[in-house]
Formats: sequence, C-alpha cells, structure tokens
Amino acid sequence: MKKLLFFTLCFFLWKNCFLLSEDQPRWQLATTENEGNLYDLNSLEEAKISLKKALEDILFLPSQDSLVLLIHGRGKHPKKLYGKVGLKRTNIIETLQKEYKVKVIVFHWWPSYKNPINFRVPEKGARNSAQAFSFLLQALAEYKEKRPYANTTLITHSMGSIVLESYLQSSPSAPLSSLFQNIILSAPASASKGHQKWLEKISMKNRLYVTFSAKDNILSSAALLVGTRLGQKLKDYPLAKNAVYIDVSPLTKNRHQYYIKSKGNLFSFFDKVLRGETVLLEEKEGFKKKKHDGKTSSNVFFMVD
Repeated sequence: MKKLLFFTLCFFLWKNCFLLSEDQPRWQLATTENEGNLYDLNSLEEAKISLKKALEDILFLPSQDSLVLLIHGRGKHPKKLYGKVGLKRTNIIETLQKEYKVKVIVFHWWPSYKNPINFRVPEKGARNSAQAFSFLLQALAEYKEKRPYANTTLITHSMGSIVLESYLQSSPSAPLSSLFQNIILSAPASASKGHQKWLEKISMKNRLYVTFSAKDNILSSAALLVGTRLGQKLKDYPLAKNAVYIDVSPLTKNRHQYYIKSKGNLFSFFDKVLRGETVLLEEKEGFKKKKHDGKTSSNVFFMVD
C-alpha cells in the first residue's frame, strides 16, 4: 500500500509539475474592446494589422494619449485579464486605464497556465514568445516612425519578464529605447542570478526600472521550486548598470500584483512611469538608497511613504 501511494504521488507530481502542455501556443494582442476577438501575431504583416486594429479599439490618439504595452504573467489568460477568473476578479486592463489615465494593449501569450503548482509549462510558453513579441515591436517601430511623438511605456508583470528576457537573449540588437519612454519590470519572475546579462542589452539608463519585494508571496513560493526570482531578492548577484532597482516591500505587504490598486508613493511611482514621465529618485518622493553586496549602491533604492 505504501509503495502504491508513493508511486501515485510521484505520478501526480510528474504530471502536474513537470509534464509539458499539449496546448497550441498562441500570441495575440488584447484590449478592453476585443475580449472575444483577440488579434493574432503570427507574422510581421499580421502584427501590423493587429496593432492597427488594437489602437483603433482603444481610440488611441498619439498626440494626446499615453500608451502602455503590458506583457502579462502566469495565469488563465486572457480570462484573467478581463476579470473572469480568480478570487478578486479584477479586470486588469480596465483598472490600469482608469487608475493611470492611459490607453492599454496587452501582449497575450499561451500557454501561460497549467495548474497552481506547474511552473514549467508557462515558463516554456513565455520563452517561446520571443518571435511573436519581435513581430509586435517591429510593427510598433513602423507605427512610431510616422508618429515619433507617441508616448509609449512597456511594463512586464511576473512571468512577462521571461518573454522580454527571451526576446533580448535571441536579439543581437534590441532597439527598445527608441520605442519606449520607460520600461518597468514589475515583480519579475526571471531568475535573479545572471539577469544583468540580458537586461544590459537595453540601451536605456535611468528609465529602466525593476521592482522587487522579499515579501512577495507568489515569487517566494516559486523560489522554492526554481530558485531566487528577480522580483523577490537581488541577493549579492551582479546588477545591470543601466537599471534602477526599487525594493517596494515596505509598501506592498505580501502582494504580487501591486502595479494596480496601490496607494501613496507607490501609486505615484507607477503613475509617472506608465505615463512616460521622469521619476525623481529623491527622498521627498519616497526613495532611499539601499545597500547591495554590503555597500550602498547608486542604482538600488527602497520605497517608503
């Protein structure tokens, strides 16, 4: 009986933790208006058409509006984006638009979920998204070539950082600085160790942000299975010289999705970043220098109210 229970447990863990998904990969653009009609990103030409449709959906006016491109994380997307699953059922796109007065499009990738304890399937899904994300960036570059004044910001949440990581690792040159006013990795689920190698491919300084929290309950759990996550702890690993690291743990408790429904200085920070503005890293704005590797670093801060 004990052997039977042991092998049953092993089979359960293998199936749910390690077995990869047979789901057909998908890469699409999502907006508030197209819940039932996501726009495909399987080629460059398709990406150009899809971007045009998505911007028309949200009535984006490049001379007036701030555009946010979100790469979502692990979860039952796109249902999770629209508040159709989960306990809190928050419509992420609508919340972002209302809180920060921005227009939002989402890079949707699948499979981004298998079950609560399987991280391999969504990680593979994220890593396989580099090509489709590249198509989207090329389409955006063509759009901005005719409208250089368009204000755009890129935000990755959780495993969304792995999409960006995979893209940077596969791209000899990453012209992200010409596409985005700001880039922020919110609670990134990429590995903390070695992250500087791909992050430094972004030729952007003082407008590239990484937020992390040792209290993050999701990333702390993930770390038990796959090692320390960038959005959890920096440890003493080398940092990217072009990035600003912000410890938000004093303000987030154990939250993971803190880029929405935040208050005080944390809200003000995301508000400025997502609208393409410059963030003043000063004490009056809630930023204090933080030690890294035993000494005070010029690009590591913690945030307080």
